[in-house]
Amino acid sequence: MAATTIEAQKKKHNKDVNVRKGLNVIVFMAPRTVDLPTAITEGAGQLTELPAGWWPVGMMTKDGFTVSTDVSIEEVEALGYLEAVRTDIVKAPRTIKFTVLEPFRKNLQELVYGVDLGALKADKTTAEVVFDEAPLPAIEELRLIAVMADGPADDEWIVGRGFPRVKLSTIPEEAWKPDEAVKFDLELSVFTDNEVGTPCRHYLGGTAAGRHLDAIGFTRAE
Repeated sequence: MAATTIEAQKKKHNKDVNVRKGLNVIVFMAPRTVDLPTAITEGAGQLTELPAGWWPVGMMTKDGFTVSTDVSIEEVEALGYLEAVRTDIVKAPRTIKFTVLEPFRKNLQELVYGVDLGALKADKTTAEVVFDEAPLPAIEELRLIAVMADGPADDEWIVGRGFPRVKLSTIPEEAWKPDEAVKFDLELSVFTDNEVGTPCRHYLGGTAAGRHLDAIGFTRAE
């Protein structure tokens, strides 16, 4: 083996182009009758429009979009050993969290209160919208896509997560205060969709992908 230095190894292997931030994030949801996209970019890596059926959740707080996995492990211990001799992951439920700043959107009202407002119309004269909550909300399973973009248009990374089956797991508190916006803290559970075959589809592309694909260890298909 040839001698080297830590600085030489850093220069050779570390890629600052891989350091990314979620400067722009947008989230869409859709009924489960709508297909989960097989890709979210087209052409030279530009973001593509989602098909009909997907609706945006609107602006979010700077807490951003978070996906967490709560891993449960079973261990086998053996006499005379300080550590487990076998470990198995037995559960790995995923949770999505984000806070929306446009809670009065119709789709978000339907999501949180478990009501169908599809046929509801605003009053002809006053434009007022009135609906009643059910004693027990009927929470619907939906699809969700989150897209993050970082970098200028000609050197932009686009990162996406597609969840084919999610369900609201808590009913968010709604607070009316003079010093902060009305918002919904949304928490959704993620499940595996048997038809799609996964709980989460990952997308990684953008105009930067063609220029820096080697930096993340991938190669183009022939």
